[in-house]
Amino acid sequence: MDRIAMVSSDGHAGVLLAAYRPYLEKRYLADFDDYERSLKVFWQETKPMPAVAAERNAVAKRCRFMDSKGRLEDLEQNGVVSEVLFPGASPETNPPWSDFLSSGSFRGRTAPQRELQGAGERAYNRWLAEFCQDAPKDRRLGLALIPFWDVQSAVREIHWAADQDLRGVTLPFFNYDVPEYCHGWHWDPIWRACEERRMSVNFHGGYGTTETGPHEVLLGLEHMFYCKRVIGHLLLSGVFDRFPKLQAAMTESMAGWVPPALAEMDVLYDANKAAADNPVLFADPNLPERRPSEYWGGENFFVGVSVANSQEMALRHQIGVDSMMYGIDYPHPEGPWGQAETWMQATLGRAGVSETEARKILGENAARLYRVDLEALAPVIERIGPRIEDVLHDASAAQMGALMSEMSATGRGLAVQQYGLVEKQTA
Repeated sequence: MDRIAMVSSDGHAGVLLAAYRPYLEKRYLADFDDYERSLKVFWQETKPMPAVAAERNAVAKRCRFMDSKGRLEDLEQNGVVSEVLFPGASPETNPPWSDFLSSGSFRGRTAPQRELQGAGERAYNRWLAEFCQDAPKDRRLGLALIPFWDVQSAVREIHWAADQDLRGVTLPFFNYDVPEYCHGWHWDPIWRACEERRMSVNFHGGYGTTETGPHEVLLGLEHMFYCKRVIGHLLLSGVFDRFPKLQAAMTESMAGWVPPALAEMDVLYDANKAAADNPVLFADPNLPERRPSEYWGGENFFVGVSVANSQEMALRHQIGVDSMMYGIDYPHPEGPWGQAETWMQATLGRAGVSETEARKILGENAARLYRVDLEALAPVIERIGPRIEDVLHDASAAQMGALMSEMSATGRGLAVQQYGLVEKQTA
């Protein structure tokens, strides 16, 4: 087959807020009506919608992400046979009371607030399961939100989601009122349920970072810190020794930071291993069985390179060709959808990626993680998949310039910024 099986590791799904109402338990309907009214007032009168959120709303309204048939057609036009679905498609379609890609309002939530958050996220999960089942098998790979602050409820929701053929759960980078990921006494029942049901654990850029108010530049400064923090807690606390079949992924958080982060963890690990003869300041007797980098290579931990750049592709061997997954971030304005082929040429083609590597990065790794039967989807791949020679063609400066002009004209300024980064990194 000369066509590539393209599995997007980063898509976003949702419906307008009112459409979640039928999926809520009756006892929460009055609270939901109050929430819907207050949210409208909040955005209209209290706090102007941030520019990025406003652009997401505007771009999302021009595509068909809420329409089941239309969404499949949009994805096929981009050569995508299957996509992973996170929440957060646009501010107007976020799950009720949820915080995915929002302002981080869940800091220090009270028990009643947590109850409402759980109810709203269950409503989203039930809508999502129906939305995924409305497409042919393995075309949509939904990820559930779980009440991670309530372990027993979280475990029940994991089993429910697995019964509905959802493919994983999504968790925040950080949360003030829940134990850190290194504390097995809280998290091990959740990891156990995920391992038992083959449900991946997924972290997405923007979900669960500190609240910086109007100083959003600090989010850019600290974003990679939180990514590195999560993988450090999982890789150095023995999670994958206790649950060797557990699989996790970090998505839309870039990947150039991965090699130095793994190297730093390996140095700390090696120093602690030698501490019997040469004591170290932070001696740890509870180290995992292997070096952190050994859990990374496509078995336990994966990284989704949504909004990819050529620097990441040049570092693919250090990052791990068996760990990298590509995503088009539909329907977000910073993603390459709409011009997916040219974006692949500007990244994979420009970096000299081989055919074998391209097939892994663009689809096979994600298919392995999210349990996609590519053989069953072969007729669809043959019909819509991009040709290998087109993907690996090196995009010219003229092609990229035309692409940026077109995206600017359609209001997708975030995508243009990302292309600008590619240009700087490959100049």
